[in-house]
Amino acid sequence: MVRLAHKARKESILSLQNNAQKVNNRIMRMGLQLVIDGQPPEIVRAVMETELDGLLTRHDEGARIFKSMGRFSPAFGLISTLIGLISMLRSLSGGTENLGPGMAVALVTTFYGALTPNLFFLPIADKLENRSEKEVQQVRIIIEGILMIQEGGNPPLIEQKLNAHLEPEQRIQHFERMLRREKG
Repeated sequence: MVRLAHKARKESILSLQNNAQKVNNRIMRMGLQLVIDGQPPEIVRAVMETELDGLLTRHDEGARIFKSMGRFSPAFGLISTLIGLISMLRSLSGGTENLGPGMAVALVTTFYGALTPNLFFLPIADKLENRSEKEVQQVRIIIEGILMIQEGGNPPLIEQKLNAHLEPEQRIQHFERMLRREKG
């Protein structure tokens, strides 16, 4: 992003055409293309935020499915337990040797009803939400970076502003490294 800002400031926004086509991130590529095409900043922001809204909706759907599965699993386990108990009670007329299998079904289904939400569904939902938050943060940084490039912002300042969104260990000091290479 900083390299693109440096090139746009040094040459022109139009000089980013080749770079925009090589960008892997679809939202960043789209934002750069909007800027290159001369769209006003409010249009660029609106289009990119609409993309972000779509991304959020898609991510929320996946997490909601797993949360629902986590909420309903205990109920299915309880229903299965009741079925096992009914089977066990029905076999009482045939003697006590038939109690074991019915009780086993009841206990196993209770176990699965308690285990699956806490071991699988809810952790998966949490992981999806965490990944979504990281991707949303990345897209917000991209939106701000694209708009600062469009404004003709100073590359070191752009780097500083974008890095402010990140944890210290994640920050990129690209511009400083680039300046050191040019000097030495």
